Amino acid sequence: QSLRGQIGVVTQDTSLLHRSIRENLLYGRPEASEEEMFAAVRSARADAFIDQLVDGEGRSGYDAQVGERGVKLSGGQRQRLALAVALIGRPDLVFLDEPSAGLDPHARLEVWQLVRDLRAEGSAVILTTHLIEEADALADQVHVLVDGRVVASGSPTFLVATHAGSDSQRVTFARELTVDELSDLRAALSVQLSVDGAVVTLRGAATPALTLALATWSATHDVLVRSL
Repeated sequence: QSLRGQIGVVTQDTSLLHRSIRENLLYGRPEASEEEMFAAVRSARADAFIDQLVDGEGRSGYDAQVGERGVKLSGGQRQRLALAVALIGRPDLVFLDEPSAGLDPHARLEVWQLVRDLRAEGSAVILTTHLIEEADALADQVHVLVDGRVVASGSPTFLVATHAGSDSQRVTFARELTVDELSDLRAALSVQLSVDGAVVTLRGAATPALTLALATWSATHDVLVRSL
């Protein structure tokens, strides 16, 4: 029981109970205090949307009903609520199974920032993903599995250098890009991105068209490219 209290888990299927926000948050840990619940909600950045929730019966905030499997919430809201559930009690170790699966690009970047914040606050994170850019953006160490066997291991930088070949370019901007800017950049270049501070890795062949699209985006958004 003591060990279980130090572990948080978020599964890929973030289905919720057809109950209130509060009941979903406390279902696994009914002994948790209000202070612990609110702290977890803030860490998961779920407080803003919870405060604005109103269901069809006029119940609001933590008393609002989420519907069957959380159908009344968006994908990003369900994921943030599931993360809040996992964070109640401030676990030392958090398992995340495909944390951004099925989310739109904007919501995905928000979840990535939540993971970074979680690590910065002292929790160890183990996550599974099929997205190369997600592993590159979030992980210190990556293990690639095929049919249940580890076929490659190393830091994201090592694996990119070893396996990405010429179809990968690193762009260093003058500053870190915002969530909205990264979403716009991905749409403008039509390539996968991974982010490490002000450095953005583009998963695509270095073509004149890609370089032109990057220059156009940079000029439009007034963001200086320091190196390519």
